[in-house]
Amino acid sequence: IFVIDPLANFNKFFEGDRDVFSIIWEYGDEMGLDPIALSREGGINLGDVTDFLVELYQIPGKLRGIMANYIEKSKNLADLMVNIRNDLERSSKEKLMNRNLEDLEAYLLNMTTNPDKTIYSGETPTDLLRKRTIILGLKTDDNRHKRLASTLLILLAWAQINKLPRDMKKVIIIDEAHLLLIYPSIARI
Repeated sequence: IFVIDPLANFNKFFEGDRDVFSIIWEYGDEMGLDPIALSREGGINLGDVTDFLVELYQIPGKLRGIMANYIEKSKNLADLMVNIRNDLERSSKEKLMNRNLEDLEAYLLNMTTNPDKTIYSGETPTDLLRKRTIILGLKTDDNRHKRLASTLLILLAWAQINKLPRDMKKVIIIDEAHLLLIYPSIARI
């Protein structure tokens, strides 16, 4: 059982329970939740991850195809940024301006600055499956941070569940899901 809790209430209820693995991330903590890497590991459609990032960073629709192309050929977010920068550098040397790629990089720079940077950076929790119940909680009053981190925690839970035997019963509980489901890209994830 995975519980995604944007308010860390479940973490409090099960504090000290030996059968529960509980993590609480506070605002600014490194979480290691890379959406590209998690989607590749957990079988979530990269198109849905692209739509989520396009919506989150308010990337214009005309850049979605370019973004999808770079996500398809990247292993993770760092790789995505390197691929974009390399292509920009190459086009600069060849005296070719690629205004769309420059614009895309400008939008994505928000991923490399706080507070988003801390959600994406750090070590991804990998030893979650040592208990039957895993509670992933957040302590933040920032609604945007909650939305981003909660969505990526869903991807983390999905990636972990996909490591378990197919015949094993599995559940993901999303507390306060109504706060997330109003966004079409998150609802698809």
